[in-house]
Amino acid sequence: NLPSVGDIATTPDGYKGEVHSVNVLRQLVKVLVELEGDEKDLQEFKVDELKFQYKAKKAKKDVEKESEFEEELKLLEEETAADLKISENQNQEKKRFDKKSNNHNNNKNKDDQKKPKFKKHRDKEREKQHDSNVTSEGTIG
Repeated sequence: NLPSVGDIATTPDGYKGEVHSVNVLRQLVKVLVELEGDEKDLQEFKVDELKFQYKAKKAKKDVEKESEFEEELKLLEEETAADLKISENQNQEKKRFDKKSNNHNNNKNKDDQKKPKFKKHRDKEREKQHDSNVTSEGTIG
């Protein structure tokens, strides 16, 4: 964890100073150390040698980022729940539609079985029915 410029650092000697610059690659920090009196000195230390007191602004930013993250997470959870509800409703509607279309297709198939598809066959069916009606009445003989 590297400090930011402006954070307070405590040196191994016990002096406190402000972070002047940070070398991320080499893991070095330049600290503007306040010596006895009004003297200031720019010293370079390894990150491991220093103790840091992060600025209050940084802490506030972290808290703000965390709260923003939590709010965003809550919104995403609500959206996901809503999307799941919508997709669940769509699945139920699809099942209902499939049932209706299957029932319709089944009824259509039954009707198709009853009725011949071509006109010739229909006419022959009608003649057979007429002949059977007439013979059952006894008029043909």
